[in-house]
Amino acid sequence: MVSQYSPHPSRTWTAHYIATFLVHAIRTAHLTDPLRRIFPYMIAISSLTLLFLFGLLGLINQRQLLPGIVVLGTFVLFVLWLTGLIETSIQLYGPKGSVNSYCSAYKPSSGPSQATLAWLETNGLCMDWKAAFAFLIVGTIFLLWMMVMAWQVNRDDFE
Repeated sequence: MVSQYSPHPSRTWTAHYIATFLVHAIRTAHLTDPLRRIFPYMIAISSLTLLFLFGLLGLINQRQLLPGIVVLGTFVLFVLWLTGLIETSIQLYGPKGSVNSYCSAYKPSSGPSQATLAWLETNGLCMDWKAAFAFLIVGTIFLLWMMVMAWQVNRDDFE
């Protein structure tokens, strides 16, 4: 009998693990909780961004890239990334029950204990949220820069 977790022979191991992780994360997520909606949303817009960038590289390779395509695509992605940035900032630094308010809930003790383990887990989650927030800022600024550069190329204005 084949295990339900063994990959199909035509799939790679990496793709199988990513797909299994995403299916498990989405199944366990109650999509009414705003914290759990961010994860599938960010995976989706990150995938769209990568698809768009690879599409741009393909058009560059064929010498068929037009600035209007870049302006339109980056505007749509900019709005999606800005939405993710705003939602993440509300969840991270919001007024009540934010993720950042729990970052200093536990203090490490000297030696191995439950308090130290709780601090390590909480600190790791806080650093993950802050890293995601930083990545969203960088991605949003990058898309804004791409949109401005494409608009300047469209207008033949390079000053």
